[in-house]
Amino acid sequence: MGSPMAPSYASLFMGKLENDFLEKRLLKPYLWLRFLDDIFMIWNYSLEDLYDFIDCLNKLHPTIKFTFNVSNTKVSFLDVEVVKNENNDIATMVHVKNTNIHQYVEYSSCHPKSCKDGIPYSQAKRYRRIISDDNIFKSSLTELGQHFLNRNYPINIINTAFQKVSSLTQLESIQCRIKDKNKAIIPFVIEYNPSLPNIGISINKYWDLLKLSSKTSVKSLHKSKPMLAYKRPKNLKDYLISSKLEKTYKNGSSTKCNRPRCSHCSFINENTSFNSMYTKETFNMRCDTNCATSNVIYLITCKKCSIQYIGQTSQQLSKRMNQHRSDIKNYIDHNFNSHVVKHFNKSSHTLQHFSFQPIDIVNSDMERLLKETYWIHRLNTVYPKGLNSKALYDIP
Repeated sequence: MGSPMAPSYASLFMGKLENDFLEKRLLKPYLWLRFLDDIFMIWNYSLEDLYDFIDCLNKLHPTIKFTFNVSNTKVSFLDVEVVKNENNDIATMVHVKNTNIHQYVEYSSCHPKSCKDGIPYSQAKRYRRIISDDNIFKSSLTELGQHFLNRNYPINIINTAFQKVSSLTQLESIQCRIKDKNKAIIPFVIEYNPSLPNIGISINKYWDLLKLSSKTSVKSLHKSKPMLAYKRPKNLKDYLISSKLEKTYKNGSSTKCNRPRCSHCSFINENTSFNSMYTKETFNMRCDTNCATSNVIYLITCKKCSIQYIGQTSQQLSKRMNQHRSDIKNYIDHNFNSHVVKHFNKSSHTLQHFSFQPIDIVNSDMERLLKETYWIHRLNTVYPKGLNSKALYDIP
């Protein structure tokens, strides 16, 4: 239905629609039950009145129309078939659509054994809840068992599940189990693999050892025993097919900030792209930047010899450029390890050969470091090909 809110919204709309309609009717159904857009109704007036009722219902809203099935003996609602016998007694059975091929999980499938063993029990219990006649219930279980055998379920698993359900009455099977809301359940979630040992048994076997610890913090963990839960591992489809849409980027540019006192506007490279002077590859800008932008990856280029440096900063870019230019101007220590400072203090080089360009914006500190490394490798700026001393990590 799209949005998670859509079913709730649809149900509220249908509830308002049906209430407004039924309040105005002189002849009303003896019973009216609705689940989302499926309605079960018992009508105790004439057929002519019924068709008139349905016709008025279909005129209620221009885009909502109801299809219907009318019978004096049998009608289906969701997965329940409601039957009226000769004595006017009502019985319920499981409604199976003609298209249902009972494609239960194949027993050899890569699922936890407890999950597969629980399917025959849950299906049998569904039959027990729906089927009111015990004889029909027994014959339906026989058919259900054959469907599981066709899916290679062991006969002992099927029999054990069916025997457990057969001991219940229909009334017992529909009783809700009261859950302890005060009990905190901590799931221990791992990806399922058939080669895994039985972790649940190991937890149950050794959990009480926590009580023997001398540390109070470890002892307190004993009260919060985790429940083992498996999540599905990646299958072949996940590896071959991606549901993610390709990102579309707008065209960006680097420009002067044009602040009255900015001393860096004359050094910024205004452009919609940037180049690797070593690989000659060109990259389009994907965001708008200027001297005042923060959280940026920036590119320093020597106008004279075209050698380059990639850096990153969380500061306003103009402040970081102040630091670079100050280091270059105040260069005294010849052992200083910055290749940028050394390069612009070479003979025949001056600060007038210094230019910079903010090329990307990344707000997360860690992601910005990783993106800086990406561009160092992509533009090939590690010394001696560029002015970067090293990258965060190497790419073989």
